Amino acid sequence: MITTTSITGLARWIGSNVKPINPPIPGSLIGKIKASASGIGFENADITMGPTKGRINGSLAMNGPRPKFSGTISTPRLDINGLFPQKATAAPGVAPEPDNDDLELETAPAWGGLLAALSGANAPKPASVTPSKKDSKAAQPSAKPSTWSATPIDLKILKLADLDATLEVETLAYGKLDLKKAIIKTLLEDGKLNALINQLSVGTGGSATGKLNLDGRSLKPAADFALSMKTVAAEPIITEMLGKPLLAGTANVEITAKGEGLTQTELAASLDGKARFQMSKGLIRGFDVRSLVGNWWKSLTSGLKFDISKKTSFENLDAKYDIKRGVMTSSPGLDIDGSDVEVTSRGQVNLSAREINQDIRVKVVPPPAAPPIPVTITGNWSKPKISMDWGDLLFAGGAHAVTSSASARSAAPPEPASDFQDLAPKPEQVPGDVKAAIGKALESNDELTDEGRALLKSLVESPAAEPTPAPAP
Repeated sequence: MITTTSITGLARWIGSNVKPINPPIPGSLIGKIKASASGIGFENADITMGPTKGRINGSLAMNGPRPKFSGTISTPRLDINGLFPQKATAAPGVAPEPDNDDLELETAPAWGGLLAALSGANAPKPASVTPSKKDSKAAQPSAKPSTWSATPIDLKILKLADLDATLEVETLAYGKLDLKKAIIKTLLEDGKLNALINQLSVGTGGSATGKLNLDGRSLKPAADFALSMKTVAAEPIITEMLGKPLLAGTANVEITAKGEGLTQTELAASLDGKARFQMSKGLIRGFDVRSLVGNWWKSLTSGLKFDISKKTSFENLDAKYDIKRGVMTSSPGLDIDGSDVEVTSRGQVNLSAREINQDIRVKVVPPPAAPPIPVTITGNWSKPKISMDWGDLLFAGGAHAVTSSASARSAAPPEPASDFQDLAPKPEQVPGDVKAAIGKALESNDELTDEGRALLKSLVESPAAEPTPAPAP
């Protein structure tokens, strides 16, 4: 048995030129050891290095710049939580986010949003400047401090020794994900690790393969990884990413990304890559989307809240994103096709700032045959703000021209705007200032679409009086 307060100190004592590391990492070795002039052989030897424990079979060469192990390493648990962004921890001076199962959606008042859209449309515009709607929605850097961990990523352990080994891990610890039975081929040299994940079990019935390259030689550690997951349970993955179980079902996931940084904050802000998420026959959890759309006036005025007892089924989900400097941008975006509703979502997700900026179109599958409802979701993804996108709904180039993927494929003719009223009755009372703005827009604004004009008229016009039945003779 060998016990040491410093693994690097022991390596230097037996002849290695490895540089000392502070603070020193303690360790121990118990098992059958054979020493020779060229190195040391291990047979079923139990080893500890700091918090990591394992069993090794192979040989350790001591005649190079660092000790080099070749063989097999088996460990019951490997913790990689500190290497990549996962659940946020509060930065200094920032209150931690509440840890609960409620997803709050801050709802913008419907009348206020309509009044703002009409006021903006009625206002005189400069002749030489016509800002585009797309430019006005471009993602801006968040002024809020990041809530990823500011603790430095420590890769000093990569400089202790070189490896050419197969790593067998019973449990791979990352957040609350169920990752087991990993077989990883590792090549580590001078602080640079190339790891090939040949096998990984994810939950019950899911599997994953991928690669992980870490470079701990520079001042800013760099990471390059790719992950392919097949038939995995979507709920724990979505919960780990967003904090809420928004999706249930079986998913396929493809992610490639690279970045660098001294902390999780820096790493999240530097990520470049691509992501794709596919599901079939799944559930949107927390919301009954058809009911929300069918009562859209009430939904916008009374607010929305995540309710785990609510659900919306779908047949297919396909989401594609490009990742650039920590921002996921639709490429083309997220599409959901189902027997009850169809949803499209386009926009950006800022991984570093944990903010979302999405244009969403929600359409109920007939009956009723109504156009898509356009909404926007913006703000911190733990408490985003949802509001009706009146500009897209009323004006040229708006929501009526945007359909879900299923609607586009069917090439069905557009439905008339009056069908909005099939979704929910017209509100009983329209505020006076909103009525005035609607009247002005109907009189003078030529940017209104025919559908938008019909919808505004339906809000201010009294319903036609039903004919009075003839008196009985």
